[in-house]
Amino acid sequence: MGVPTRLKELAPIDERPILTLRQKQVINAAVERGYYEFPRKISLTELSRVLGVKPSTLSEILRSAERRFLQNATHVPPRLNYERMDGI
Repeated sequence: MGVPTRLKELAPIDERPILTLRQKQVINAAVERGYYEFPRKISLTELSRVLGVKPSTLSEILRSAERRFLQNATHVPPRLNYERMDGI
């Protein structure tokens, strides 16, 4: 007798998913409701009510997801601290 399992996502070992499941859910909700439109169709506060989280929590989730996207797109390693960036 075994333990039932279900495969949710498959990726090579050296490639981790860019976003956590929660980040994916929040980003999807933000996109679907027009948070990233210009002008925005929904504010951070309104979206936080829809998702049932505090605005500060939603902001943290979105910023973390956005950072992960940008790090992946630009190939910047996580947690790389620059004291000074000349030429930018």
